[in-house]
Amino acid sequence: MAYENDKDMYIAAVALATIAAGVLRRPMAFSIVATLGLMVSDPGAMNAAAKEWDKADLDQLKREITELKETLRKDGKWEGEAFAAFDAAVLKFNDELGNAQNLRKGMGDALDQTALVYHVGAIIAMSVAVIMQALAALSIVFLVHPGGKVAFEVALTGVLNSIDKAVKAMAKKKMTAAGVVAGILYGVATLQDNMGKLFFGMKAMPEGTPEFTKAGLNYDPASGLKKTELPSLNMNLNQGGLHFPGLP
Repeated sequence: MAYENDKDMYIAAVALATIAAGVLRRPMAFSIVATLGLMVSDPGAMNAAAKEWDKADLDQLKREITELKETLRKDGKWEGEAFAAFDAAVLKFNDELGNAQNLRKGMGDALDQTALVYHVGAIIAMSVAVIMQALAALSIVFLVHPGGKVAFEVALTGVLNSIDKAVKAMAKKKMTAAGVVAGILYGVATLQDNMGKLFFGMKAMPEGTPEFTKAGLNYDPASGLKKTELPSLNMNLNQGGLHFPGLP
């Protein structure tokens, strides 16, 4: 279903209804215009957004992060408490990704249904504007030929009252649909915020300072550079002061 022209239809409906209300000069007519103005929206953008929400492949992300974990364990030789904490976080993260997938699907469906509601609203808004234009034209006719003006004015009041009630009911349904979407979107945002905290504050296992004091290199003309063990350097503070090995 094409929603691309719905926004323009809303704007045109409000413009036509405003002109008609100016001719009719009834408070109820201006109330209808105000309600139509509140209904202006872009169902086409909603429909496009619904498709974007449905396109996300979170299963692929789950597979990739699981593969990363296994790579770190096997190739990186990562183990111990740090890896256990990371592993637990990955499992929790994957669980939350499943929830996120469901929420995104719900968000897409909600946006799609909301787009449909607003699409129907655009058709109704234009229909109301056309009716008001017809009423405005009739009012001009009865200004020239006042014979049936009284009957027309009575009928006009009833028609405008019915239109006003119908338009307000439609606007209320649209607001309800928008509220549902807002609630789902809040749930998605909250879930993603919580997921972002799963890996927060994780630290690698502490390791000792690398020992380089016993590693050295000697050059051998035959074999090139060779590692050699250096004597440990002990500095002992005694009554005679500092003592270095090999020095008196």
